[in-house]
Amino acid sequence: MNITEITGAAICMSLLALIVKGIKSETGHMVSIAAALVIMAAVIPYAVKIIDAVKELAAYSSMGERYIKPILKITGIAYITQIGSQLCEENGEKAMGARVEGAGKIAIAAVTLPIAKEAFFKIMEILT
Repeated sequence: MNITEITGAAICMSLLALIVKGIKSETGHMVSIAAALVIMAAVIPYAVKIIDAVKELAAYSSMGERYIKPILKITGIAYITQIGSQLCEENGEKAMGARVEGAGKIAIAAVTLPIAKEAFFKIMEILT
């Protein structure tokens, strides 16, 4: 699927969800969640291409996978968190969406901590 098809499908699914929500609210929410999953599945091939390209660039750079892997993890965490938070908020669970965002921030901090520690120790080594 190209982005035009994905966008068209998303618009159709959102209209369907809106119509179904008018009839039965719970089912409409399920349609929204299913639509989000279909869209995410449709973009997986694009994500794989991006990851492969970044890994290839990392192999040619001096950074290697040591820094590229955390960057990819952080990007993935951010996207998943955003989508999960938006789905929660769309389903009337704004507080739950905020908790998902908080969990995502903590997960990102956990991924970046080893790099931050390494940078701190390097700076301390230079200063002493």
